[in-house]
Amino acid sequence: MQRFAGGESNAVNDIVTGIEMLAHPPYSTNLAPGNFYLFLKIKEKLEKTRLRMPRKQWLHMKKVVEATPKCEWAKCFSGRFHRMQ
Repeated sequence: MQRFAGGESNAVNDIVTGIEMLAHPPYSTNLAPGNFYLFLKIKEKLEKTRLRMPRKQWLHMKKVVEATPKCEWAKCFSGRFHRMQ
């Protein structure tokens, strides 16, 4: 297994040791689907507001996510679930 940080990061290596590595093609639409446009829309809405308190940031993010119509979420993920079958 590849070592991290020049072999000096024993904590990380201890964690990943024994984890099965799954093979995948160099590029797969399942790994980087183009239909994750919805996350960019949410990110744009969040970037407009600068909040310093973590609790307020969390509440604002929750509000933005909950304001996103369910049909948009369904459209975003429907292709991904179809490809998984």
